[in-house]
Amino acid sequence: MAWALPLVGVTLAIAAYYDTFMGWVVLFPLLSLCGATCWVSSMAVVSNLAGKENQGKAFGVLQSFMSLALFIAPLIAGVISVYSVELPLFIGAVMLFAIGLFAIRLYRRG
Repeated sequence: MAWALPLVGVTLAIAAYYDTFMGWVVLFPLLSLCGATCWVSSMAVVSNLAGKENQGKAFGVLQSFMSLALFIAPLIAGVISVYSVELPLFIGAVMLFAIGLFAIRLYRRG
C-alpha cells in the first residue's frame, strides 16, 4: 500500500499534462490498479487493527470518511479548476505523493 500512494501521485501528475487519448489509455489502468490497491489495503489495515467486536464500527467509520472524501473532493476541485483545469489533478498528485512518502516512512519505522 505504501508504494501505491506515491505511484498514484506520480501517475496523476503525468495525467494532468497528458492530453492525448493514448496517454489516458496507458495511464488510466495504472491509476485504477494503484487506487484499488490503496482502497483494499486500507480496509485490511483497519481490519487487522480493530478487534473482532469492533470491526463493524471501524469499517463504518472508514467508509464514512471515504464517502465524505468522495463528496468533498469534487467540490474543492470545482473551485480550484477556475484557475486552471489541470490544477486539481496536480494538487491531488502532490498530496498523494506526500502522504505516500509519509506512509513509507511509517512502514519502515514499524
